[in-house]
Amino acid sequence: MWNVQYAWQFGNGLSLSVGVDEQSASNRVGLYSAGQALTALNTYTTNYNGSNAPVGGSFAPGSYYGGGVDIVGNLKLDQAWGLIQLSGAAHQLQSSYADGALAATGTAESKWGYAVNLGLQIKNLPTGPGDDIKFSVGYTEGALRYIMGTSPATPTSLGLYGSSTGTNIATAPITDGVWGGLAGNQIQLTKGFGLNGGFNHNWNANWSSSVFGSYTQVRYNDTAASVLATAWAPSAAARGSVIYNPDFNISQVGVVTSWTPVKGLTFAGEAMYTNIDSQIKGVTGAGFNPGAPRSPGVYTLGSQDVWSGSLRVQRNF
Repeated sequence: MWNVQYAWQFGNGLSLSVGVDEQSASNRVGLYSAGQALTALNTYTTNYNGSNAPVGGSFAPGSYYGGGVDIVGNLKLDQAWGLIQLSGAAHQLQSSYADGALAATGTAESKWGYAVNLGLQIKNLPTGPGDDIKFSVGYTEGALRYIMGTSPATPTSLGLYGSSTGTNIATAPITDGVWGGLAGNQIQLTKGFGLNGGFNHNWNANWSSSVFGSYTQVRYNDTAASVLATAWAPSAAARGSVIYNPDFNISQVGVVTSWTPVKGLTFAGEAMYTNIDSQIKGVTGAGFNPGAPRSPGVYTLGSQDVWSGSLRVQRNF
């Protein structure tokens, strides 16, 4: 991934930057087309290299197979008391002519999505030197990665089991937009809202602790929800009593403590609680097949709670 930016420094900590970020498979979310199969756990094929699958590509500039860019900007005020910044991004979604179910129409659709984010950091707290509070709030239509984060393997669904052998599952689709089918030739943009915050306290020069939390909300309009519900894979017998609503929420809270005995070497332990509030709820039929390595059977779909922890050793040179 590459990016190009230009920054202006106005003095007194005020700055402005604008630029472009490359769209690539590692930093964006797919565009779902009604011509694609949607599995029992809501996965679907995303494609960024030009083969026959509809993609969230771009003409801004680049081929509709995904060679485009996002336009980004950031206005920031950074002073002794803290930092405040307003950032935004414009993200173009482009459907593909290659979707076999819709190719006969001879049309493709392009629509711009966007995201905005307001961030605040408060420094010089009375709790101790170096302590700070960070907070951000964001909203998007058609650019979920700016709310949900990025990774080299950005998922096209959430699929979380209650345990390694359990039959409770939380599942929900993740997509920038929905195109085709009941949506016709109009891309229906997915909406997202996110809150993030944290407090860091330095116990001394070597020890520090942070508490943090986040809340993410993803919503599909009625048309997009109908397209996804129609495409959902289970047969009537396998579906059972499940009600399909693709909306979901994610809540997280955690704590991390770090020990830095010498400069550049840190030992850290983290614990985190996550709740996935999926609105795809109910008990499936016996033929429900979530895919390997699980076997077909009766599963309960709904929300899931997860506790996780990690130990990390980091050496910077």
